[in-house]
Amino acid sequence: MPFCMEDFKKVENVDRLRVIIMDHMDYHPLTPFKSLRPKEQKRFNEKLNEYIKELPEDERDWNAKMQEDFNEVCVREIFTEDFDPSKIPVYTGAYKDLEEESREEAKKEQERYDEEKKATEVLWEREQQFYKEQYENKDKLKEELLDE
Repeated sequence: MPFCMEDFKKVENVDRLRVIIMDHMDYHPLTPFKSLRPKEQKRFNEKLNEYIKELPEDERDWNAKMQEDFNEVCVREIFTEDFDPSKIPVYTGAYKDLEEESREEAKKEQERYDEEKKATEVLWEREQQFYKEQYENKDKLKEELLDE
């Protein structure tokens, strides 16, 4: 199936395309689209459309081609010897739905962790109580065993 609008819903496709097209336009590959001036955004969209039209028809083939181009840019321009991830700006707001979804997942994960932690603490307390009772009753148990 050829690349279509539905494929733009996948963040990995959008990110790979942005990196590839920014490189074609001689910008740093991690430049955010929103940082471009309107005229450059239009040029970006034109280059993007050209690139997509040149992709193979089959999804596996276009996916492989896009990944190959993306990897080539990353190796050549991003992950170089002088690469310092702390100098790469982190932009938020580009994928608001995904960011919100990610925050919700993180919140749910924290809630699950808190519940598991609480359950573990309760089990630990019960186990400690059991051993305490066993220790306190050891003499009584010893007598019962000796009587048998």
